Amino acid sequence: MNYQHLLYFRAVAVAGGITSAARRLRLTPPTLSAQVRVLEEALGTTLFERNARGMTLTEDGQVVLR
Repeated sequence: MNYQHLLYFRAVAVAGGITSAARRLRLTPPTLSAQVRVLEEALGTTLFERNARGMTLTEDGQVVLR
């Protein structure tokens, strides 16, 4: 886990989804998604609930965002 992982996590949390966050960060969605998963694995928890309309923070995700 490093600063980039936290930056990417925050961007996805604020944007509400991978695609819009990837555009803002000028990354590809698969790259950003992989980095968020690396952070989730490092923390040992799921930070987002993924659904057809985007992503919402889990309780653990809300704690990490604060």
